[in-house]
Amino acid sequence: MKSCIIFGGNGFLGSHLAADLVSQDVGVKIFDIDSKPSAFLMPLINKINYIPGDFLNTSDYESHLEGVDSVYHYISTTSPKTSSKNPMYDIETNLMGSIQLLKSCVKKKVTKVIYPSSGGTIYGLNPALPSSEQSPADPSNPYAITKFAVENYLKLFYHDYGLDYLVLRYSNPYGVGQNLLKEQGVVASFLEKLYQQQPPVILGDGTSVRDYIYIDDAIEATVRLSLKNTSDKIFNIGSGTGVSLNELYATILTVTGKKVAPQYIKSKAHVYVPKIFLDISRATHEIDWKPSVSLEQGLRKTWNWIQSNR
Repeated sequence: MKSCIIFGGNGFLGSHLAADLVSQDVGVKIFDIDSKPSAFLMPLINKINYIPGDFLNTSDYESHLEGVDSVYHYISTTSPKTSSKNPMYDIETNLMGSIQLLKSCVKKKVTKVIYPSSGGTIYGLNPALPSSEQSPADPSNPYAITKFAVENYLKLFYHDYGLDYLVLRYSNPYGVGQNLLKEQGVVASFLEKLYQQQPPVILGDGTSVRDYIYIDDAIEATVRLSLKNTSDKIFNIGSGTGVSLNELYATILTVTGKKVAPQYIKSKAHVYVPKIFLDISRATHEIDWKPSVSLEQGLRKTWNWIQSNR
């Protein structure tokens, strides 16, 4: 890969992707709705081409696909919670916008599209554990349904037009540079609440299980897979270990030294999966990769970053 464009490159995953790709001498363009790069992205500003624009307006980005090898499509306008409140918005922005992007990629002769799917929601409410890429998809909320639909359109465009693709089913990436105020990202939410001396909110009784992966590990796997010609097109990217919300919060209290009791509230079962963690053996076999940052190490890195950036 000589050049790429990262849609949503000013976000958490996208900005880390940009930093890694720049370090490997890949020419990087970033397309994002934000008019200015984030503080995390600013150190790269002289090494990237930053393009503000509206993802739903093809005239804002189509010309910038000229001469680009790969497109990282990391724009998402919803979360599991917000998509359930307004599924039509999810369809109009994420699904229809993604299909239009694929059409533009074919038109401009882009070689490959890399797409972040949802390993945390796509396997349904009662998946086999650990969930592998061969596990049946059974999305149970609009966010997951749209993610799976885009996966299938990528497959369609591959067969019909030869547009190569890679789907990365992330578990729960967290770490330095994450937006602390968004709906998505329980680690960021917990740490920000504790920094503000407020009780974090835990949905349900805290026994729900998730798979957490530190951002550096997630991006390492992403870049290595995207730079390789793989016969498999879908890869789980996670830690391979399940951690309950109560266990996560206990570790966070150890890292932060705080003594704040959380607030427990009821959750909607059809929105939040009770238990999920991923089988990452396909990625391990393909690129000889395993996460190297433990949960406690990753939480400590993130907590230190929060404290040093206030």
